Amino acid sequence: MNVGSFVLAIWTAVSDQIDLSWAIIITIIIFDSVLLVGITIFETILYFMYKKRIDTEKTASNKLLQESAEKQTALSSQLKKEKIQVERVEKMATDVLYMASQLALDCNKEINKTIDDIQSTLDKVDTFMAQQFDDESKILSVGQEITDLEQKMNYHYDQFMLLCTSKAKRAIDAVFSKKNLSLSHSISIKQFSEPLFWLEDDEREAAIGGAKIITAFRDNDTYISTVREVGKQVFSISKNNDFAYCLDNPYFIKNNISETNKFDYIKEDKNFLEYYNCTMVVPIYSLMFGTKIYYGYLTCDTQNHDLTNEDIYDEQSISILIYAASILGTFFSNMSDRWRDAFETIADNIKTLNVKGAPPITEDDAESEFLSLVYNVRFNKQHSNGGQAA
Repeated sequence: MNVGSFVLAIWTAVSDQIDLSWAIIITIIIFDSVLLVGITIFETILYFMYKKRIDTEKTASNKLLQESAEKQTALSSQLKKEKIQVERVEKMATDVLYMASQLALDCNKEINKTIDDIQSTLDKVDTFMAQQFDDESKILSVGQEITDLEQKMNYHYDQFMLLCTSKAKRAIDAVFSKKNLSLSHSISIKQFSEPLFWLEDDEREAAIGGAKIITAFRDNDTYISTVREVGKQVFSISKNNDFAYCLDNPYFIKNNISETNKFDYIKEDKNFLEYYNCTMVVPIYSLMFGTKIYYGYLTCDTQNHDLTNEDIYDEQSISILIYAASILGTFFSNMSDRWRDAFETIADNIKTLNVKGAPPITEDDAESEFLSLVYNVRFNKQHSNGGQAA
């Protein structure tokens, strides 16, 4: 700057325009002013550059804060939803446990009543038979004992099925009520003609192919309405994929079946959509030495016209049905045991009393005899204009 001012001063003096000292002073003032202006402009540029950077960083910081707040809000909302879900699951578990315990309590009372009644029948007839002196009277006593036993078995079967289906229906009604669903549903017991079980895989196909199934019982409301069949049609496993599925899985559930999506739901009854479009199916079985013995299926279905609501049957509904099916499996197992024990008692009496000409009684079919008994009675009853006990 001083060099520039000196040059400018000499040029001014040589040009005789002004005194050299004044020229130097003026030049310094001009260059200093220009310098100050330049510095000011530079500082102004730096200010706006830094201000822009600060604004950008502030905007980014605000954005991060906003995103953090949104994430915190979302996390809080998610935690709230999870808490509500946990509370819902806990309440559902409590409700299911309560309803299941009530169902078990009532059914256990009925089973004990059944066993006591059957034993009482055996005791009375055995006492009468022991008092007879000729073989003909003893043979009649044997026949009477078997007849009485069959009648008792059938009577208590009806009473137990009625109790179990009614209790299960009432429990699922309560689930529907909590979900504000005003839908009626039907519960039925699909029963095999004899227990189904296999020990090896190569026996499975033959066992499934030979299985016969009827609707042995419906809940009382459905039965009284006479809209749905009971015992009039024989079904197979292979033509009903929900039945086949439940031999390898704990349950089958499907909501809102329609004409457009029914093709993956195979049913022997092609007109099922007239009665229901939502269904649950659970196998009825018991365990013997690690092998499942299947007696049939417990089913529940309803007709839902609001297809936007996909939450008809859920984990709570199916839990109740699974529990009811396990109780039915216990009942069938116990009744088979009681039937076998009764026949062993009768056979022992015949041997002890040396009854000649009495019908041979063996244990070979005792395990399946009870199921065959109630199956045949219900199938024949429906075809002779009879019906289940109401």
